[in-house]
Amino acid sequence: MERTRSRIITSLCCFLALFLLGAGGDRNEPDERTLLLKQSEKLEERIDLLTAEQDFLLFQKAMYDADSRYLILYPASGKGQLKYKNRVLRSFKFSSSSKRLVKPLGAGALSLADKVDGRGSRHALIYGDILILQTRKSRVPIKAAHMTRFYLNSKDLNAVFYAVEEGSPAYIIQ
Repeated sequence: MERTRSRIITSLCCFLALFLLGAGGDRNEPDERTLLLKQSEKLEERIDLLTAEQDFLLFQKAMYDADSRYLILYPASGKGQLKYKNRVLRSFKFSSSSKRLVKPLGAGALSLADKVDGRGSRHALIYGDILILQTRKSRVPIKAAHMTRFYLNSKDLNAVFYAVEEGSPAYIIQ
């Protein structure tokens, strides 16, 4: 009886030890929760990217239907385009006064608020309270001192200045 009891206790202890060893799992492999969180983050980034692309395509469709000229700006590469419907009328390059923008430019549409018509070729385009397109020689009102500035050469700025009207949109792509 004593012997049977010790065998049962020993076998139960072995079974319990094996069960507890298996319950711990391998700590080197990531668990399902972390894998799902990483996958969820990737999917959210993809959703944001597709949403931004959809917004841009809807903007282009609206501009095609509106029959107006507009600007597309790529601040990261320092390039821009003047477009009419889906045709590129002019491609241009611009630079910023500093590598760090005064106000962060989010992706999306801006509306041309004011055209500063200086003497000679000293024009400037002011988009809301965020952005100014100008030449290095342009003088812009002091109220616009806190805004991000993109500098174009005078030929490109003149072409863009006379092509767009107040209220014309510009779309910033990050």
